[in-house]
Amino acid sequence: MKIPTNNLFLKAIEQGINFFDTADTYGDGFGEEVLAKYLGHKRNDLVIATKFGYDFYDPTPKGWPQGKTSEV
Repeated sequence: MKIPTNNLFLKAIEQGINFFDTADTYGDGFGEEVLAKYLGHKRNDLVIATKFGYDFYDPTPKGWPQGKTSEV
């Protein structure tokens, strides 16, 4: 999957946006990868929220928090 340019993120930050919401299930982790690539160097200036616990890409049933504890 091609990653878009970071222009969108830079414009958002210039406009005062400092909160980004993602999850490991958004694009099977792609959303988090994009944020890390383009905003990782500014992580101390931003609030990045993420979620965990349900992986609809994995057919193996898992209870919460088993299966994700090591990732928290």
